[in-house]
Amino acid sequence: MLPQTSLLNRRGEKPSVAKTLVEIRADFQHLRRWRRSVEQAQSYTFKAVITVIVTGFVGAVWLGIKATLGK
Repeated sequence: MLPQTSLLNRRGEKPSVAKTLVEIRADFQHLRRWRRSVEQAQSYTFKAVITVIVTGFVGAVWLGIKATLGK
């Protein structure tokens, strides 16, 4: 038995061009959705890293000011 991804179907016929184009279009739509979700995750990760860095810097400045004024 041939796998479903074969160029020939079970009866030995070539799939129609229209069916092949529909499958290719569906593949590209899936890839586009996947790429957008990866880009969104990267954006959220970048924002989270920047937030952590800024928060740490502000905390260090605050502790420095607090220590200086506490003397």
